[in-house]
Amino acid sequence: MVSNKKLKVSIIIPAFNEESVIESCLQALAKQTIPPFEVILVDNNSTDKTDEIARQFPFVKILTEKKQGIIAAHHKGFDSAKGDIFARIDADTVVSRTWVERIQKNFEEDPALSALTGPGGVYEIAFRDLYPGLFFSKYYFLLGKKILGFQILWGSNMAIRKDMWELIKDATCKDESIVHDDVDISILIHEHRGKIKYDQYLKVYIHGMRFVNLVKVAEYHRKMVKTRSHHKNRGSLVI
Repeated sequence: MVSNKKLKVSIIIPAFNEESVIESCLQALAKQTIPPFEVILVDNNSTDKTDEIARQFPFVKILTEKKQGIIAAHHKGFDSAKGDIFARIDADTVVSRTWVERIQKNFEEDPALSALTGPGGVYEIAFRDLYPGLFFSKYYFLLGKKILGFQILWGSNMAIRKDMWELIKDATCKDESIVHDDVDISILIHEHRGKIKYDQYLKVYIHGMRFVNLVKVAEYHRKMVKTRSHHKNRGSLVI
């Protein structure tokens, strides 16, 4: 059944020393076909001009989180958000113009939908209407299905219904040395029989500098395995 309620989308952006990328991120949010209900940037002890640049965008609400780490930062944003849907991106994410519109559409058309995710291309090589550079996001989602057996969320491009977040938030792992936060959330949603959807048209671009270091890519893989082990040990994941 399609819901008649117009859902409010809150966007949460954890940020730590993001002066090189935050402007392009916020410019894309300013150009949405449907504006978000709110945009919350959580400054996680930045020492550069991240805060100064963000303040140039009047629609951005800036919060601070003193505990270092993306988990603490996105929890601060989620706990402060007032919308029906909590959408999370990274500070180097540049969303497509219909991003908020597609989030609303997906959740309004499917009241059973718990969370949503989509692909990412590399910002530096994007041009015209083409969408190159999808290798990493394709690899990430395939890796997730291989290791866990179901669709997972990607922190650079994800949205979760508020009700589901309230249900799982206390069970999320707060130790970043153990888990990827987006995979941790995905497993908890799966544990509660929630529905996660991949929308191929929910597109974003991401800055590619994180992928030039193969050591970091390898660490990403290792931590996904550690996230699975964490949940198997707590009994929330049976494979």
